[in-house]
Amino acid sequence: RLDGDIKLAFWPSLGADLGGLSLSEFKSDKEFAAVESARVSLALMPLLSKQLVVNEVTIKGVRANLVRFKDGRMNIDDLLAKDDQKQEQFKFDIDHVAIENAALNFRDETKGAEYALSGFNLKTGRIANGIPTKISLSLAIKGNQPKLNLDADLKAQLTFDLDKQEYALEGLVLEAKGQVADINNLAAKVAGNATARLKTGEFSAGKLSVALTGYLSHPPDRP
Repeated sequence: RLDGDIKLAFWPSLGADLGGLSLSEFKSDKEFAAVESARVSLALMPLLSKQLVVNEVTIKGVRANLVRFKDGRMNIDDLLAKDDQKQEQFKFDIDHVAIENAALNFRDETKGAEYALSGFNLKTGRIANGIPTKISLSLAIKGNQPKLNLDADLKAQLTFDLDKQEYALEGLVLEAKGQVADINNLAAKVAGNATARLKTGEFSAGKLSVALTGYLSHPPDRP
């Protein structure tokens, strides 16, 4: 369902401004996902040489509901690609991405677990292969298995190589406050660098520091 106006641009950039829109679950009136507004624009000429140069991606007020049913099916199975044919890849280059006030609910009926992400805000610089970009992320998360009630902020510089499947975070600072399981008034800070090489299954960290405070709501009995 489209609730707002659609504004299109064709030159020198191909883009669209969308108002409110929502998508229902498969053969159901239940809402699967919705967006308050979205703006996407991309350079037209690079498309001719299979290069996706995106000027802007701005999405506000995203909310989505994911469910894993007791039989293992997901409520997004009908959206997942089933074509096994090899697809030709585009080279992409995105000037910046901004996601504001997004929310995601996940319910796992096989385990009776429920999780909710809210206040999800993401800002990035230029995103392109081999180009370092600053990222800033904040969110709140609640869950019941284990019990979670956390506010988290992350800042880092991301560099990736899609061909080599290598990802590096430099100057990583992750801060979280709240509750995890029986730990109350948790205050955690992790700083350092991290690298992942997915082809070889290698993960490494450097200049890593961890600070953690909190107290147990049910401290163990002392002998």
